[in-house]
Amino acid sequence: MTDVLSRPQRPQPVVDELTAPYWAAAVQGRLVIRRCSDCGRFRNPPSPICPDCHSESATWTEVSGRGTVYQYTVLRQPRVGGFESVIPYACIVVELDEQPGLLFVANLVDADVDVARVGLRVQVQFEPLEDGLKLPQFAPMPT
Repeated sequence: MTDVLSRPQRPQPVVDELTAPYWAAAVQGRLVIRRCSDCGRFRNPPSPICPDCHSESATWTEVSGRGTVYQYTVLRQPRVGGFESVIPYACIVVELDEQPGLLFVANLVDADVDVARVGLRVQVQFEPLEDGLKLPQFAPMPT
């Protein structure tokens, strides 16, 4: 896990009525994604209406937290406020194993930025935040 002094000074997440179950699960070390109760499609980010079948019925469903890097970028210049102490860092888009096209944006952790590549297998980890919440991030899976 990243040393507290070298963590980004990121803005704290805003927990609202829609996302409260997501953050509660993250505190427990579980990754949950909103899933349509009618057509079964996962949707991330969460939304009140399914973009596929337009149903308003959904449940928060635990997923494996495993996936593949779909896209990435390495930030080498301090362009995002609060992240100056962790330059360079890799921002990744992970396609979760549960569904093609189920994408999740996070940072690559516990690895050098040069490890980031499309196709890299990753696993979720939870970074403690100052207010007691935990933020899902992804680390390379052991080979």
